Amino acid sequence: QAYLKNVTISANSAGNGGGGIFNIYSLELTHITFAQNSAPTGGTIYNEPSGVIQIVNSIVSRDRLHANCYNAGTLTSLGHNLEDVNTCGLYSTGDKRSQDPKLSALSFGLFKTRTHALASDSPALDAGDPLYWLPKDQRGVLRPVDGNEDGNPICDMGSYELFTAGLISFSPASLTKNEGEVATIMVTRSGINIHGYSVSVNYSPITAYLWDFTMTPGVFT
Repeated sequence: QAYLKNVTISANSAGNGGGGIFNIYSLELTHITFAQNSAPTGGTIYNEPSGVIQIVNSIVSRDRLHANCYNAGTLTSLGHNLEDVNTCGLYSTGDKRSQDPKLSALSFGLFKTRTHALASDSPALDAGDPLYWLPKDQRGVLRPVDGNEDGNPICDMGSYELFTAGLISFSPASLTKNEGEVATIMVTRSGINIHGYSVSVNYSPITAYLWDFTMTPGVFT
């Protein structure tokens, strides 16, 4: 039994079959993003008669020239997968067929591992199954994030969890107080709430000595 979790399989090719995966044994796929793999048969997945595949919370996207799946064995959807065409037989709860996942180009972004980011209107957003989601995505970003901003955080399909870091603003932006007076600054964060993340607020006086002030740093989530 082999397991692949939080993996991006992208831009691979094979001369005969299985541009992304060629399977002859037992394989479980969880939060996988397949993109732009190619082969004459089974451009993304080629499953031999002896092969047993289970797939969940994953994205299967082809190179636009070949079918995604060739299955001569057993390929079972555990649900909540997305295929850009309809060649893999994904008909379980939450599966989406013939829908564009709206993937960006493969890139590192700000991280050390390359992924295909999801567009803000991707049908893969908040479409995973909570029973199978992993606590972090391929990059280490915590799941789930409320990607579609409906107030209900659900994990995304694939290896990438979309988040928007938001903006931090201060009101007022600056102020002057005399000795003994209390200064109050409102710190506001706008944007999607990232589950498990917080912002620490400290201070660094520029025009006064450190001992001129006492301050209680705040933390908000």
